[in-house]
Amino acid sequence: MNPLVSVIVPNYNHAAFLDRRMESIFAQTYTDFEIILLDDHSSDISVSILERFRGHAKVTHIVYNEKNSGSTFLQWEKGISLASGKYIWIAESDDFCETDFLAIAVNRLEGGADLFMGLPLVVDADGTLAGETNPWLDERFPERWKQELSVDAAREVREMLFVKNTIPNASAVVFRKTEKLPGYFRTISGMRFCGDWLFWMLYLLDAKTFSFSPSARTFFRRHPSVTRLQNAYGERNLEVARILKFILAHPLSAGERKFIERYFFRHHFHVYERKNIRANFRLALVQVRISARFLFSWIAYYSAFSDRG
Repeated sequence: MNPLVSVIVPNYNHAAFLDRRMESIFAQTYTDFEIILLDDHSSDISVSILERFRGHAKVTHIVYNEKNSGSTFLQWEKGISLASGKYIWIAESDDFCETDFLAIAVNRLEGGADLFMGLPLVVDADGTLAGETNPWLDERFPERWKQELSVDAAREVREMLFVKNTIPNASAVVFRKTEKLPGYFRTISGMRFCGDWLFWMLYLLDAKTFSFSPSARTFFRRHPSVTRLQNAYGERNLEVARILKFILAHPLSAGERKFIERYFFRHHFHVYERKNIRANFRLALVQVRISARFLFSWIAYYSAFSDRG
């Protein structure tokens, strides 16, 4: 009989965190799961650590890439292709969680939710908790994330994900495996930084119910090797533009469109220092191709400082 949940652990150079990640999975009070371990050609001692789990009753696959794929989303796809469970949990190798996380998630999913998210709390490299809330989520509607939620999935996309990625950590998510998943991966093909954001939008636009519980706590480790912290602003800006183009292709009121475009300019695009005209000009060209309104944003950006030396 197939396990109900497939736990996918995609790893790359996280040897320092793997033991705690695995301990937090094995300690789950809900136990009907398999574990799929993936390594993306790590250069540290990750492989020797992963080999300790070979033969474990819960571990059904251990797969090592012969060369680095360059994208965690390719690892997600590989893991899902091997999964036999009804539900998918992508448990990132540098994160960990409380022992009842999976029990709460499965209860919601078996109750009819398509995608469940727990509360991802930020910790530093040694696992020290930064606070009892998530600052990324709290930026908009902080009270919302203190309560149990079960809402229309498409509405969640329009009101939350069309503005920012309010599913900031895959480890906090357990979702139903569907036949449409390969198509979502084709859509995010080539993305390294923001593919998860587009993936969640695609998934929820085809789903019925999004569920959230602040009681299901996961711990989201922030450290220098995290992909989203790497200095690759130009590439990331192109991915943000790709997401904005996707969002603006949907029916929006004039007010919604204006708000989203302004929010993206102020919060999502990395605008370089004003003296870096060349990089900003390239970014402006990308943005104006999406919406002419960005032209006015750039004029305002430079004119506000035109009297400074």
